[in-house]
Amino acid sequence: PVLSPKPLAPRVPSTDAPAPTPPRESLLRDGALCLDRFSSAAQLEACGPEALREALTAVGAKAGGSLGERAARLFSLKGLERHDYPKKARAKGFEVGGGVARN
Repeated sequence: PVLSPKPLAPRVPSTDAPAPTPPRESLLRDGALCLDRFSSAAQLEACGPEALREALTAVGAKAGGSLGERAARLFSLKGLERHDYPKKARAKGFEVGGGVARN
């Protein structure tokens, strides 16, 4: 007897997939965070570690850590004014007026 191969089951796309990777420019607008299109830190992870580092650095927040830590830190700043950023998220030399102090 010759065995015929089993037909493969159709592949169903996952509903838990992260949001499509947005262009880097969409994380910042005029130097301020623009995270309206993201509803979770997991969606931010899709932007990649360098895009998250750039956005965190641009707003004066700590930019180190794993991809998940960066995404969580950035998401925690969503909707906050710069002066309301938690101290634990602020980079060394953080200035409320903008940027990071340079020595």
